[in-house]
Amino acid sequence: MFKGLLLLCCLVAMNLGAFDAALACSSLRIKTEDGAVVYARTMEGAWTLKTALGIVPKGIAYQGTLPDGSSKGLKWIGKYGYVGMFDFGAPLVSDGMNEKGLIIGHLFFPNYVGYESYDPAKAADTIAQFEVGAFVLANFATVDEVRKGFASVRVCAGPVDPTVGPLPLHYVVHDASGDCIVIEHTGGKLTIYDNPLGVMTNSPGFDWMTTYLCNFGNLSAVNVPPRRLAGLTLNQYGQGSGMVGLPGDFSPPSRFVRMVALTQTAKPVLMPGSTWP
Repeated sequence: MFKGLLLLCCLVAMNLGAFDAALACSSLRIKTEDGAVVYARTMEGAWTLKTALGIVPKGIAYQGTLPDGSSKGLKWIGKYGYVGMFDFGAPLVSDGMNEKGLIIGHLFFPNYVGYESYDPAKAADTIAQFEVGAFVLANFATVDEVRKGFASVRVCAGPVDPTVGPLPLHYVVHDASGDCIVIEHTGGKLTIYDNPLGVMTNSPGFDWMTTYLCNFGNLSAVNVPPRRLAGLTLNQYGQGSGMVGLPGDFSPPSRFVRMVALTQTAKPVLMPGSTWP
């Protein structure tokens, strides 16, 4: 049973031209008054992902893919079933939710990603970057379990499909309680960030995004009061003056700021069919 968390995905086709210009994704999480958690994301690109909705039962045997394309990596048996959006066919589940309400999203991370180097002696602990979603959904019930269990896994760059191109990815994970983390690989090292905001876009890395956010600490859902100067009173034009300065372009940092501002100021709502506690 998929409980306590709703998954929404939006695929948007944009005339952006080449593959490397179409790496745009935004994801967000909001919580309702009655404790439900809603996750949504966009995928904006000028190419088709050949996405198909799939259901994977528990008990499926997996084995990770190594950089040479062989299936001789990490082995596991799925503890949980899950539903997901599969791009270019299994096992690339770009977004999915398992029976415990755990969600993962793959988002593009160009120019900053740096996966762990491949070590043949650790092949049995290795998976490809496009298998992270399947690994997380099949094995873990909560974000805390992911934090603890992911540290022993090596994520390396898998083989590149010439029709698809490289897949520079980082990952956001949410659970039914609303807990959230971001998983990134840079410079050959794994970093897991707590993400209380529940928002994620693309590059640069998550730590840079939260630092950049400090430039917009003045944003507010409350209108700015009149400002009295020497001999002159400055009145605002109307509703929304507290959000003056909110970036409107589609760069990843601007999308990050915009999603944080909107989710943090949104009024909590009830899920359909729910009642006030």
